[in-house]
Amino acid sequence: MITQERTRIILARHGEATYSSDNGDDATGGILTELGRSQARALGDQLQNREIGAIVCSDLSRATQTAKIAADILRLPIDVRAGLHEYQAGDEPYDVRSLGMALLAWLDGDLAPRILGGESGQEIAQRIRPVLDDLVRAHTGKTVLVVMHGGAIIATLGSIAPGNTGLPTDGIPENLEHDIPGGACFPIEHRQDGWAILPRTAS
Repeated sequence: MITQERTRIILARHGEATYSSDNGDDATGGILTELGRSQARALGDQLQNREIGAIVCSDLSRATQTAKIAADILRLPIDVRAGLHEYQAGDEPYDVRSLGMALLAWLDGDLAPRILGGESGQEIAQRIRPVLDDLVRAHTGKTVLVVMHGGAIIATLGSIAPGNTGLPTDGIPENLEHDIPGGACFPIEHRQDGWAILPRTAS
């Protein structure tokens, strides 16, 4: 019997960053804080005993900085990919609770809500999933570290396993930041029948 090799992807959030605006929306993509750099080093250290075949990251600076620090520890180059960036907010006033409510809906599999009138979870998943599929083709049977963003990770997980993402959310929007801290890892695996979320201990 022929079995298809499984490809594992570890989605990791970038380290803590500082921004030129309160809502994290700036042209530079943010700069890692000292804590963020420490989280990036911890990410690399955590994965040293794993056979990481490649490191891919979003093109926003906070993600590329995180990936570079981890890559130096893992002694691998980084591959910057378009399409992995964070959600794009609309022109509605910035509000932590309304933003958090949209993210909670995404976790439950309702990807229709938009972030402050901007991107929906569905639109985010539709630009991220093709990148992940391409990584499967390029790195079949290997483990790939993908450094991206909290909201983008939530949309991706919600699109794979609606309502069963494994996140310890208690339904309080303001607590999502604690559920996905900088450097947090979320392993997923591509199988013959599609994507599956693995226990976080698998990362």
